Amino acid sequence: MASINGGSVLFFFLTFTTMVTNLHADIAEFDDFLKKKAELALEASLKAYNPNPEEVAENFNKQVGDSLHLQSYATQRVQVTKRDYAMESEWKDWQWRSEGDKFINGAFFVESGPPLKDSPSSGQKMIKHKPGSYAGRLTRYAGRLKCTVGQPC
Repeated sequence: MASINGGSVLFFFLTFTTMVTNLHADIAEFDDFLKKKAELALEASLKAYNPNPEEVAENFNKQVGDSLHLQSYATQRVQVTKRDYAMESEWKDWQWRSEGDKFINGAFFVESGPPLKDSPSSGQKMIKHKPGSYAGRLTRYAGRLKCTVGQPC
């Protein structure tokens, strides 16, 4: 087994000490750089903050659509009224209205039934429109329909 002489140990110790001192100095210089980057990131995030969740969602959806190159599909019209379980002759008398809803990317709503001014369900009996976040509250006590096969529910 080779012996380690004192000169080798001293050389290693001095080299190690010099390296540690230089590493510490580099970290100190790098800290100012990181602090500046953190300040710029905070400034950018505060500048980009939008307290309106609807605008945030709309902007997000637009950016996702743009990134997926869906602009060509925006010209296709899409009906969002789901009445495909009944014939038009049946649902044309149903009182379906859309008030204050915003449709994007070619979506559209088909209203049906008599005009609201002549309807007994107009005015105070109408349910005011709510944002989608209210869906859970509005349907909290809804249960399953008691339907019979072959019969309308």
